[in-house]
Amino acid sequence: MKKALRRFRDAGSFIAGILVGLSVVVPVIALTGANTTASQTFLVFGAPIVLALGISLQVVLTARWSALSNFASGR
Repeated sequence: MKKALRRFRDAGSFIAGILVGLSVVVPVIALTGANTTASQTFLVFGAPIVLALGISLQVVLTARWSALSNFASGR
């Protein structure tokens, strides 16, 4: 059971890192074009939402993991 929880936390942290990284890279790539289109605007304004999702996922996973480890250790 502990290995499964650890694997879930590691996978969640990986996904959160991917989301945070994408929120930084996507606007840079979207704005390299000379003329602005609607899709570029969508990508630029959607990036902070992806960043918020990634950070909130990491916070939730960290909080749950610390709560589970405190419960398992009897604190």
